Amino acid sequence: MSQSAKQVWDSCIYSAEEERDFVRDYLGPTLHEQGLQHIKLVCWDHNRAEAYDRAQKMFDDKLASQYVYGIGIHWYMGDNYQNLKLINDVYPDKKIWFTEGRQENGPHLGDWNVGERYAHSMINDINHNTSAWCDWNLFLDETGGPNHVNNLCSAPIIADTVNDEVIINPSYYYFGHFSKFIEKGAKRIAVCTTTDNIEATGFINPNGEKVIIVCNNSENHLTYALHNIDKGCYISMLPRSIQTIIV
Repeated sequence: MSQSAKQVWDSCIYSAEEERDFVRDYLGPTLHEQGLQHIKLVCWDHNRAEAYDRAQKMFDDKLASQYVYGIGIHWYMGDNYQNLKLINDVYPDKKIWFTEGRQENGPHLGDWNVGERYAHSMINDINHNTSAWCDWNLFLDETGGPNHVNNLCSAPIIADTVNDEVIINPSYYYFGHFSKFIEKGAKRIAVCTTTDNIEATGFINPNGEKVIIVCNNSENHLTYALHNIDKGCYISMLPRSIQTIIV
């Protein structure tokens, strides 16, 4: 059963049916009447765990569905990547966007595990048909704020306002393996692995270059064979590391 997102900060509580009816009967028609139909509406905007149920309620209603571009997801209740595949299988014309992810409980300075959390989410969200991925906040202060309800978080970049310094967290570098090399207009390509110790995804950029992102989640040095059609090579990886290969 789908649950609403009730928070201690500013929020609206909509059941799946209420959200559907509001879009169908009010928001969607109003945007069209005002010539704003180019605005992309994304429903749900919460955890993957309940994303399919919310998608089903919205997209099975043809009148509501016509106004909605896709569905937004977060990472807080677990991986649940199979739900994203199911949404794409049943509603292939709808987009899936990762609209929020954050490391809870303060800045986590220098914590490489947070970087791995980013990579794990991005690789698997992308591989399960997510077409956009957005951080909660890229830049926060030394407390993990500011925040009016003390919901303090980490971020790739921390501004130390006490010492007038900028601190780059490991998640910044993990994020860069995706944002620096996957270009606008890139298309995802098939990438498969033969071990659970490696997670990988790949894209082909508009200029034809292929970008393969590989994450070693194990405590071991690994050597893997990269096969690209009729070519290949062996590549070594340090424990708990990430690589981007451009071919």
